[in-house]
Amino acid sequence: MRSRVRKTIMKERRSGPVLRTPCTCLTVAGYPLPLALAAAFTTLSAPLYTQVEARHHIGHILQRTFLLSVITSAIVMIFWWNIGPILIALKQPRDLVVGMKAYLRAASLLLPALGLVESMKAYLQVQGEPEPAAHY
Repeated sequence: MRSRVRKTIMKERRSGPVLRTPCTCLTVAGYPLPLALAAAFTTLSAPLYTQVEARHHIGHILQRTFLLSVITSAIVMIFWWNIGPILIALKQPRDLVVGMKAYLRAASLLLPALGLVESMKAYLQVQGEPEPAAHY
């Protein structure tokens, strides 16, 4: 039993590192970007909401956040859509490449929408609009 495990470990070491799950790529290279842009929007626009004469700048910051979100989503989508040849060049197993390519292509369709939703949610939070669901 130990010799089989040792042979498997040695085989993996020779073939290079194996990327185990597509979620790793998803949570490292994709979803934090829209969340970070929404957090930056909140940081920039929350102080402006208290100043009546500067509230119109919140809309300008929101438009820029939308634009940055779409641009960064497009860059990540191009990377995710062409992940197959990159993983093959990194000597990943063929079955993992096929599964990861399908998973990331499906997930890439969600990325632009996530950026827009998170930005709009931050916009409403800056204005104090959302209330808890149990609030009457």
